Amino acid sequence: MSNTAEAGRYSLAGFIFQLLGNGVEIIELSSEFDDPNSPRDVLLLERYGQDSATVDSYGQLKVLNQYKFTSTGRSTSRASLLDILEKMLVSANEAGGSVDECGFTLTTNMTWEHAVQELWDIRLNNELTHHQKAQAIVKKLRASKQTGDLPNAELLAKIFIKLDYDPTNESNLTQKLEREAARFGVLPQELETRVNELLGLLLQTSGRSGRREVSAVDCFKALTGIPSPYRLLDTSSRLVREKNINERRELETRGASTMPRSVVADIVNAVCQFPIVLLTGKGGLGKSVALFDAAAAITEDNVNPPGFCIVEHAYEITESRLIEKIAAWRNQRLTEDGSSLDRSLARLSVAYPKTPRLAVCIDGADERNGLDALPANASNFIQALALRSLNERLDGDWDTTLLVTCRENDDWEDIFNHKHCTEGETKHTFDIETFTPMEMAELAATIIDPGVRELIENRIQFDVGGESSVLAENRISANSTHLKLLYRPVLWGIFTELPLEKQRLFLTGGEGSLQLMSEHYFNRFRLKCNRRIPATLRRYDLLIILVSAARSSQEPPLTPRKYRDHWITPATDSGCSLQTAVALFNEACSAGLIRQRSVSRDWIWEYPWFLEYLQEREEI
Repeated sequence: MSNTAEAGRYSLAGFIFQLLGNGVEIIELSSEFDDPNSPRDVLLLERYGQDSATVDSYGQLKVLNQYKFTSTGRSTSRASLLDILEKMLVSANEAGGSVDECGFTLTTNMTWEHAVQELWDIRLNNELTHHQKAQAIVKKLRASKQTGDLPNAELLAKIFIKLDYDPTNESNLTQKLEREAARFGVLPQELETRVNELLGLLLQTSGRSGRREVSAVDCFKALTGIPSPYRLLDTSSRLVREKNINERRELETRGASTMPRSVVADIVNAVCQFPIVLLTGKGGLGKSVALFDAAAAITEDNVNPPGFCIVEHAYEITESRLIEKIAAWRNQRLTEDGSSLDRSLARLSVAYPKTPRLAVCIDGADERNGLDALPANASNFIQALALRSLNERLDGDWDTTLLVTCRENDDWEDIFNHKHCTEGETKHTFDIETFTPMEMAELAATIIDPGVRELIENRIQFDVGGESSVLAENRISANSTHLKLLYRPVLWGIFTELPLEKQRLFLTGGEGSLQLMSEHYFNRFRLKCNRRIPATLRRYDLLIILVSAARSSQEPPLTPRKYRDHWITPATDSGCSLQTAVALFNEACSAGLIRQRSVSRDWIWEYPWFLEYLQEREEI
């Protein structure tokens, strides 16, 4: 090989080294790229006599960058270092910046000669003050000057003390870019293409005439293939997940009690240990609230597993929805993963190596007469996702964990029996119940009015017993039956919204107090239906399915009905469309107004006092 060809090969290697270094520089300086309030840095190639310069969005110089490459193992002498420092000083002056305000980087695969290492040892000596370091370095630099004086020795020493020195090689620079790409969910098989895309952008920019400018936005687009990507663990991506949770919470649990319950922390811990966590219990006990509280806690803390969390209602969840949500976390409008959930989950794994990585929170899995009553695609996907999670946990490579609210766990037993699993290995169940007396006492303490607070506290004190129960018996206290209703989170939420005088009326069991609670409960339920049922189905202002079902039979009002049609037919006979009747019946099941008993499988009213209220209504 000729000397010219050899020099050309070395020159090309040095140029690639410089391109890689520039790519690393602009990306590392934009570590908060996904923060909409952070400035947008710009890289100027071959500027101010340096290989590149970084300026902020206002054109202010931030950093001067120089890259030194050798293919022969050459080291940096003190004279070479002095030349580098002098050129950096000239560049800073040319850019109109000051040594104090500007940063300086030297990226090289060269080693220090002994004389340069002496300077570095002075800089790293923690026993010296900053002034002593500067004086010692000035002395060494002046000794390096072979001819003439060194009038700017103090400024050169200041640059050396500030110098960001990165001893590296081409492989290390490439790995830095690949690690950064992984934070955005770029897969290993995509890395070579994406890094080459970034180098191509820098190469194209360096070949232009005039101002050779490349922005962080352009660099990240090249590195990820997404115009304005989000790092999966950074602020903007987390805000997308929080928005999803809050929107679902608003839809499903508006007005419910949001008091933090001690069980939430236990739920979060269980999600990290079991592939399936079930929250069981009757309607209105706060299963959904507990699920959303747990989801919010998981999302807020993405250091501890699982790193990611998604919340969906059981009748809406599909594989494509999960894929779309993960793409949205990257700020990707059109996912490139097609219908491959495996590929989407792999993006989470490269950004977050801990397991489990994703908590899939599913609300209301069996509230409409079991999994089979869900849309086929939702039911099939939930069961497939459960089996996937079990397989992953048993095999050791654990991506997903399920957190599910349901009335009973009968449907899930078939899944576990299929896998021959025991509960201790694969699932944990929390029976969500009414508030405990201690929780109710904590809630009472939040009530501003002392009279209402005392009514509740005295009744709790008497019901719980103990030394003070005799004293409490002689005090005015809340009606025991009415207070027990408030142990249900959904009814406590309604109670807290009542005017003060109506709170007192309800607690003391005054005339019409149950009708008062029923009316507010009815209005709350109607608003929930208006949010969840398409407007095209809401033909009636009143929920005719409830009213007509309550009146339809000559049998005693609490007689169970074996089939769902026994509830729906009276509504359709009264003029309600079948589609509307089914939708409203499903919402009644979801809210816990109508419940299917586990053994007999017949349907009953959960709240007799609410049924009586419906039967007394005159409107149809």
